[in-house]
Amino acid sequence: MSSVEETIAIARAAWREADALRLAASPLGAMGEWVRSGRAPPLAWFEAADFGTVRKAFNREWGFAIPCAEAVDALARLGPLLEVGAGSGYWSAILAAAGCDVIATDALAEGNIGYGFHAGRHFAVRQMTAVEAVRAFPHRAVLCSWPTPGEPWALGAARCAKNVFALVGEPKGGVTGSPGLYRYLATRFDLAHTVAIPQFPGSRDALSVYRRR
Repeated sequence: MSSVEETIAIARAAWREADALRLAASPLGAMGEWVRSGRAPPLAWFEAADFGTVRKAFNREWGFAIPCAEAVDALARLGPLLEVGAGSGYWSAILAAAGCDVIATDALAEGNIGYGFHAGRHFAVRQMTAVEAVRAFPHRAVLCSWPTPGEPWALGAARCAKNVFALVGEPKGGVTGSPGLYRYLATRFDLAHTVAIPQFPGSRDALSVYRRR
């Protein structure tokens, strides 16, 4: 490594450390306790909170969406769950702590996924593609949080889902999933209900529960 590269690496590490400290000092700094206990605050609590500039730090440690009590309760009522594309596993972790029967899966079960966080950091993740997972556990409700923009794996999972497909993400035209995913859900599923979740500034994500027709 050259001296310039070393200087850049040191600066990046210092920036990330400062970012992590800001996250720890923010309202979202209690995320670890919520995941361990299975008890996230209600949505109204988040509406009064100031997230400041901690989104990137939150993404690196956890993922892209913020769970709240209403979302956890709605998912727990769906029965046994299968999470596909689970990433760090934090949604499965908080659901399991809340008493939900949940299996987490991802194409990568450990290591750096490429978005700054590590697969399986917060919950044991089985290494399976989304399609493999849904086919292996056909009677579980499928949970998918923030599917990769433009990639087809979430669509494949939806096509294989027998009953329920729960999506945490933005609406059609947003930055989650693919156009094909939303077309398929609109034609083969009914939107049972939508649960508002906390949002970072500029995001439009929510929990949408679809039931196959």
